Amino acid sequence: MQEEWDKSYENYLNDILPLIFDESVGETYEHNIELEKKYRKEEVEDGYNYIDRKGNKLIDEPLKKVYEFENGIARIENKEGKYNLIDEDGNILCDEWYDFIYSFDEDTAIVEKNNKRSFINDKGKRITEEWFDYAYSFSEGFARVQVYDRGRKSFLIDKEGNHILEDECYYNICSGIHGGFAKISIAPPSEVVPGLYISSFDCRYGYIDLNGKIINNDGQGFSIAEDFVNGRAAVYDGSFYIIDSNGKPINNETYNHIERHNNYYVARKKYDSDYYILDLEGNKIYDEPFNSFYYVGSSPTIFYVRKEVEINGSTLSKVYFLDANGKLSKESYIWREPTKHIEHIKNSDYFKIKVGEKYRIVDQNGKLINKEEYDNVFESWCIGGNFFYVEKNKKYYILKSDGTYLSNLEFDEPIIGSGNGYVE
Repeated sequence: MQEEWDKSYENYLNDILPLIFDESVGETYEHNIELEKKYRKEEVEDGYNYIDRKGNKLIDEPLKKVYEFENGIARIENKEGKYNLIDEDGNILCDEWYDFIYSFDEDTAIVEKNNKRSFINDKGKRITEEWFDYAYSFSEGFARVQVYDRGRKSFLIDKEGNHILEDECYYNICSGIHGGFAKISIAPPSEVVPGLYISSFDCRYGYIDLNGKIINNDGQGFSIAEDFVNGRAAVYDGSFYIIDSNGKPINNETYNHIERHNNYYVARKKYDSDYYILDLEGNKIYDEPFNSFYYVGSSPTIFYVRKEVEINGSTLSKVYFLDANGKLSKESYIWREPTKHIEHIKNSDYFKIKVGEKYRIVDQNGKLINKEEYDNVFESWCIGGNFFYVEKNKKYYILKSDGTYLSNLEFDEPIIGSGNGYVE
C-alpha cells in the first residue's frame, strides 16, 4: 500500500500539480500550490519533517509533529513536545518554545506556557509581555482575557497589549467584540459586588461597546443574547426578537426560535412551525414560510429550503438553495426525499446532486457547473476546492469548478487511493 501511495503521490507532484499551477486561478491559490510543490509532510526515520521533491528535509531537527503551511508559516512540535513556528525557508520564528501554539486568527495566535496564555503575531513575536490565566482569539481587533486573581475578571486587550474595559467591574465580559459589542453577564442588581466573578449560570446577558455603553434590557438583561451584526442582534426574553444598537426592538415580530446563518436569520413562530428567512435588518425576505430548512451534508455554510408541492397526486419536495444573503437559487429541484439526493463535496463550496443513478455538480446557489452526468464525484482533498475527481464510464478525470476538465488527463483509478478523498 505504501508503494502505491508513493507512486500515486509522485504522479500527483510531477504530472498533476504543474498543470494546475499553469492553469492558475489567482495569486493566493498559485502561492499555496507552489508551496505544495516544494514540500509535503512525511514521517521520516526520526520523526516528521517537510520533504521537498528531491527528498531533502526542510529542517535538520527531528520533529514530533508538523502542521500544514498557512500564509507562509506552519506550526511545529519538537521531540520534547514544545511548539514553535517555521517559515518556508526553514527559519524558526519564535524566540522561545511554547507548550502549545493555537491556530491563527487576525494574524495573531494564542500561545500557552506553564498553564498561562499570551499572544504572538505572524512573525513569531509576542504582542504583550503579559501572561493571562485564560485568553480567547482576536475578533475585530480585540481579544478577551481573564485574570483569576482579580476574581476571574475578564477584560479586552488590543493588538498592542493595551487593556480595554478593565475598570467595568460590575460586569463580566463573556465574549469578544462582534459588531462593535462584547457580551456581558449581569447579576440581579441586589447581588452585584464589584470585582466578583459572576457565573453565567446565575445571570442574564447584556452588551457593552468599546466606549462602555451598556445594553441590558433596563437592568434585567436577556436570557439569550446573540452577537451583533450590522447593528442588529437576536435576543430572548420570553420569546426571540431583534434589537438595534440602542437595545430597542426593531419591530413587533417575535419568534419561538431564531438563529443566524451567513448573512441572514432563520426564524420559526412556533416549535413545529414553518421557517421564515429574514435579512440582517430583521425583515422577511419572503412573505411565505418554508416547510424545512437543512444543512447540506457536512457544510456549515450551505443550506437549502423545501416546500411541499402536489404533482400528479403525489406530495413531493421543491428544493431551493440559499446564497449567503438568504436569496433563493433561480434553479429548483423536485425530489421525494431531498436529504438522500444532496451531498456536500468536502473542502469546497460545491455539492453533488443525484439525478436517477447519476450525479451532477452544483454551486452554492444551486447552479449546475456543466450539463454532464457522472457515475460519482469525489473530494479533491490534495488539490483544493477548485477541482474535483469525477468518475465516468469507469474512468477518472480532474474537473475544474468552471465545469471544464484539467487538460486531457484520464486515469484508470483515482490518483489518490481508496479511503482518501471519497465523498461516499
